[in-house]
Amino acid sequence: MDTVSDTLATRFLDLLAGQGIFLRGSRGRVKCPFHNGKTDTSLSIDTDKGIFYCFGCGVQGGVKAFAELVGEPWGTSRLKTRERARFSAQAHRREAEAKARAILTRRKDERDDSLWAAWGDANTTATEAAELLGFFFRRPNLAAEFPALVEVTESKYAEAVWQKMLAEQRYAGEVSRD
Repeated sequence: MDTVSDTLATRFLDLLAGQGIFLRGSRGRVKCPFHNGKTDTSLSIDTDKGIFYCFGCGVQGGVKAFAELVGEPWGTSRLKTRERARFSAQAHRREAEAKARAILTRRKDERDDSLWAAWGDANTTATEAAELLGFFFRRPNLAAEFPALVEVTESKYAEAVWQKMLAEQRYAGEVSRD
């Protein structure tokens, strides 16, 4: 079953408090203020659904009916209409802000994923080039035999290290994207 709005639930709780009724949760059973019953648990209340029912006298209804039974005004004065409009506008604003935050969070996550992937690719390339350069360092005779390969590998290594550093700086916000 649907739940009532937060403002309606708050109004219900205020009406209950005015009658000296306080619930520990959103539902409960208390002594009915509408008849002189023998039990202390004849009135069942559910503030989430905005309903009440007395098993002793049979009185039942929603928040409006409860307000009328306890003598509280319920009408739609201009002030209440303005309050509802204000609450509605605030709710729309909060909803728009939540959507904007979700979009910004998604964009940041996508940016972070992209930067992480770029860093990972550059790291893999740098690691592979470093291993090959290490091999040439340990075997100088091979480096002398393949100088063009050594030069290409050094260039690859330098570019990969540069790309890693650039991705790290972009992640830190120190460098903007092209």
